[in-house]
Amino acid sequence: MSITFHSIQHAYTDEPVLRDISFAVESGEIVCVLGPSGSGKSTLLKLVAGLETLQAGRIELPDLEITPKRSSPPERRPVGLVMQEHALFPHFTVAANISFGLQKLDRSEQAERVTSLLALAGLELMADRYPHTLSGGQQQRVALARALAPKPAVMLLDEPFASIDVLLRNRLRSDTRQLLKASSTTALLVTHDPADAMALADRIAVIVAGELVQFGEPRTLWQAPAHPFVAEVLAGRQLFDAVFRQSAVMSVFGSFASNARLSENTSVQIAVAPDRIKLVPASQSPIAIIDIRFAGQQFTIHLAAEGQSLEAQLSDIRGLEIGQSVAIEIAPDDMLIYG
Repeated sequence: MSITFHSIQHAYTDEPVLRDISFAVESGEIVCVLGPSGSGKSTLLKLVAGLETLQAGRIELPDLEITPKRSSPPERRPVGLVMQEHALFPHFTVAANISFGLQKLDRSEQAERVTSLLALAGLELMADRYPHTLSGGQQQRVALARALAPKPAVMLLDEPFASIDVLLRNRLRSDTRQLLKASSTTALLVTHDPADAMALADRIAVIVAGELVQFGEPRTLWQAPAHPFVAEVLAGRQLFDAVFRQSAVMSVFGSFASNARLSENTSVQIAVAPDRIKLVPASQSPIAIIDIRFAGQQFTIHLAAEGQSLEAQLSDIRGLEIGQSVAIEIAPDDMLIYG
């Protein structure tokens, strides 16, 4: 194991931000910590880096154990850190930025390591350029190469693509994953963007309100989300409120048969993918079509009922029009129910 978290708890003043977090990152693995703003994910990264003091639990790093009573300063931890702000030295060239952490090596070893990383990061032609002459994506690659230069056992990345133009992110995600894998570096990446997690991670740790709600491979989280946040944000499902009664869930969008075993009158959330919703014209239904938009291979149908909204995706919209009343059909196997 390269990073292991044992029962991590942390609080600012009286407000807990991490609650009993436990999981492990294998050697050479890329794990993304995904969660909404304020969920505690960046705090977890800071505890590993030594930017926050561990209050409870234990963190195991290669050749180092961190506890509330046994710590180590940031510079002595076997980690590299890439923050959202790349923090490159503006008066240093790209090559000089990358070599900054290599002062313990002789000049020939430094030059060899810098040349290797320039090639690995696709920056060979930019060695003598200064940060202000580079694009945001190029600066990000320099920051990553600089952090990799001392060959840290663990790489920590905090929202590394947040300041990057949307059009560049897909390429940078791919470049970053390839760079980490080519260097066999274990990485822990914090993000609030599910696209980052799906594109980069071998496994994803989802933290909501300071709690680890699911940890697993991207495919597992997509197919079997264990928490409403995972279902909505990572798996692309929609949520709406309902009540469980007589083997059915009842909502403003209708009553749907369910295989769930719940107590009567239990309040639940329903998660359903837009393309698993069927629409049937029904003149007396309280559900109305408020808009229809073409979305590539399918049409998105915007629905409203009693102030709540829902979307359906259909390939064929014949017989449907804006302002029409419709009924919704959802098969039991197409719903996830969170009580």
